[in-house]
Amino acid sequence: VVYLNLSFCAGVTDRALALLPALPSVRQLFLRGAGAITDAGLAHLHALPRLRLLDLSECPQLSAAAVDDLCAALPKCTVRR
Repeated sequence: VVYLNLSFCAGVTDRALALLPALPSVRQLFLRGAGAITDAGLAHLHALPRLRLLDLSECPQLSAAAVDDLCAALPKCTVRR
């Protein structure tokens, strides 16, 4: 899996994000409008070294600090907020 669009999926939670490291080939991940995800769930994305594009727009529970930490961990990834 290289492209994964989970935008506006109500079932996307921190528990769901914990499963994503099993897909290390993901390069584009769209989580727009996934309002249930929190900073704890975002931490699981650090394990996706090939990630190049991440859409986190309309995810109100994410803190700027958690997004900044992810950007530092994945410097080749463009993050949309």
